[in-house]
Amino acid sequence: MKVQIIGKSCRQSTNKNTGGIVIYTNLYFVQDFNDYEKSNGAVGNKCSAVNTSLDCSIVSVGDVCNFDYGPSGYRNKDGSEQMRLLGVEVLGKAK
Repeated sequence: MKVQIIGKSCRQSTNKNTGGIVIYTNLYFVQDFNDYEKSNGAVGNKCSAVNTSLDCSIVSVGDVCNFDYGPSGYRNKDGSEQMRLLGVEVLGKAK
C-alpha cells in the first residue's frame, strides 16, 4: 500500500520476557481512497496510523513509502484473519 508519511512518534518499552529494549513507532500517513470508495463518492485522501516494532529509523516525515501487510497468526472475533505490518519500503525521500 503506497502512502505518504505525515507524522512519526517513537517510544521505548522493555520486553518482559527477555529484558531487551523494544522501540515502537507510530507512523501517521495519508493515502488515496481505493476504487470502491471512489465509486461511492469519496474524494480527496484519507489519513490513518499504524504502530509497529519494525525498524523505522530511515523513515522521515514527507517520505513516500510502501507498506507490506501480512497475516499476524491471530483471528478477529468474526473469524477473519488479523493483518499486521511486515515491512516498510521507502519509495521516495522527502524534499
